[in-house]
Order: sequence, then structure tokens, then C-alpha cells
Amino acid sequence: MATQMSSARRGIATDEMKQVARDEDVTLDWLLPKIAKGSIIIPSNNVRPQKIHNVGIGKGMKTKVNVNIGTSTLNVNIEEEVEKAK
Repeated sequence: MATQMSSARRGIATDEMKQVARDEDVTLDWLLPKIAKGSIIIPSNNVRPQKIHNVGIGKGMKTKVNVNIGTSTLNVNIEEEVEKAK
């Protein structure tokens, strides 16, 4: 099974790449070379495929933030946690 990078190096746009291009409002012509050289990645696991919403991460992509709000046992102030995430 091919990786996103190996597909991009062969000039093949995968469904995941097409989804990222649409979501990021970029062309596949712009996206594929960056995936091919590794400056943009699409995290996924081709050994354990799952139905997920694929995202592109790297220079030129929108910022993605993963926040765990309210998971600390040391601070239970939800309003403060939400404010930190902004």
C-alpha cells in the first residue's frame, strides 16, 4: 500500500489529498510537490484505515490546535482553561 508521500512523488492525487486541497483552498498542483518533499503531511495509518477527516499539516496550511480542556487534576477552572485555548 502506497504512502501519501510516495503517491505524491508519482504525481498521484489520493482522495485524502483531494480532501485536504478542498479544505485548505489550495490546488493539487500546489499541494502535491510539498507532500512529495515532506514539507506538508497528511497523518494517517494505512495499516489500520479508519474513516477520519484528513488534515494537512505544514507550512502553508491552516493552523490546527489540539486542546485538552478540563483534563488537569491540578486546575479545575474551566473558564480559565477555555481562555488559555483562545
